[in-house]
Amino acid sequence: MRAGKDQKVSPRVFMCVRIPSASLGGAHCVAAPPAASVRATGVKKPKKPPVVGGKRAFKFFFHDTYCAQRFVHRFEHRTHTMATKEFLETYQKKIMELRSVMPARIAEVEAVLQAAPFGKSVSEVMTHSRAAVAANAEVSGSLGTARDVLLRTVEDLHLVCTWLKLKVPKVSDGGNFGVAVILEVVKTIEGKIEVLNKGLDELPNYFSERASAVEKLVARTSTDVKESKSKSSTTGGKDGDETKGSESQTEEKSVKKSEFLPDQLEHLVALDAKFFTIFKRDVELCHSAYLTCFDILEKNFTLLNAPRGDKGDSSHLSMF
Repeated sequence: MRAGKDQKVSPRVFMCVRIPSASLGGAHCVAAPPAASVRATGVKKPKKPPVVGGKRAFKFFFHDTYCAQRFVHRFEHRTHTMATKEFLETYQKKIMELRSVMPARIAEVEAVLQAAPFGKSVSEVMTHSRAAVAANAEVSGSLGTARDVLLRTVEDLHLVCTWLKLKVPKVSDGGNFGVAVILEVVKTIEGKIEVLNKGLDELPNYFSERASAVEKLVARTSTDVKESKSKSSTTGGKDGDETKGSESQTEEKSVKKSEFLPDQLEHLVALDAKFFTIFKRDVELCHSAYLTCFDILEKNFTLLNAPRGDKGDSSHLSMF
């Protein structure tokens, strides 16, 4: 049927229906009049609309598939971008807090270097080592102090590196000077982190080397304990059944003393002095790392925070 003069006929639309077919793969585009046109003309919608086959059906089918894939890609990209922005905002707050407390951290490390045990000279430590052969509380205490300072410094430097990597914008043809600055700063800070991690790995060597040296100086004491038990029983005696038992324990101690050479004692003293110097140097490296990191952030914070200016896109995780 044809529509009247005053009636507007909407353009025909194609909709996808799934009809089993070996030739078209089961998904086809069929022609159907829109709902407005049906109401205007009174034409009833057929129960089984005719199938439009051929290249045109495939064209619409693949076009719809492409649109669906593109929608999924855009949705995933948007979700990824939102998550990255949340990470960046979190680290932005952390880096601002670190900038405010970094001068105090530097002052704390300076106080550690001036206070005991690092405030003492190496000669004083060597004198104490000769009197305390079995254990040197000053050197072992300096080890614990150095470990605490190293761990906190490495943690703070890792925070700065992570923030800088999140500030790297997506790839662009121009305006990459700020990106190059970020990568150079990251390389510098990661080099300092590597040095401090080596210092952490070398801390347990103090106990193993000192134990080997002390073993040759301290007298060995060994204790042997021997136990013996005996039990006897008699039946049918005048006093009835009897059970007798006895226990004995003997303990023998032996002390083995060995004379050591004077150089062996001096070797132990030199070990204490060596590791005391290493622990103090580790704290000094932490102080230098804090100063370098703070100086770089303060001088270049505007460029590091916005590598391509205020309008630059720095919210994507990508390679430069």
